Amino acid sequence: MAHLSGVSKTTLYKWWPPKGALALDGYFHAVEETLAFEDTGDLRADLTRQLCAFRTS
Repeated sequence: MAHLSGVSKTTLYKWWPPKGALALDGYFHAVEETLAFEDTGDLRADLTRQLCAFRTS
């Protein structure tokens, strides 16, 4: 992964010490638009819309 990003492993693990943190950050970056949602002030409606959007992606 370091080779593909153009940085050294030392640099990667400086910012993401456990490998799982790096993987999780990559995952969140990949699904960022799917997970983003407007806060309308109605928690139930917001969470329902969020879960439906995530399920269909």
